[in-house]
Amino acid sequence: MEKDKKMPPSYDEEVFEAAFSEFWESRECDDLNWVLYDLIKAAYAAGYKAAGGEPPEYRRRVRVSWTVKEGEES
Repeated sequence: MEKDKKMPPSYDEEVFEAAFSEFWESRECDDLNWVLYDLIKAAYAAGYKAAGGEPPEYRRRVRVSWTVKEGEES
């Protein structure tokens, strides 16, 4: 980080990293990752079709979450 660059007073790296880690392990993050995957795959299929190809029929893969929190099953 540059010496002259200041972070906002509310920024605490440890607090941020802990909160991000908790989010990263959450079901919501898993769901968002699948939404992003679906968008990227749809964009790729559209490009494939625009180039003259016929993409295979889209079938969403079964989602398996490996995240298990204490007292909770995925």
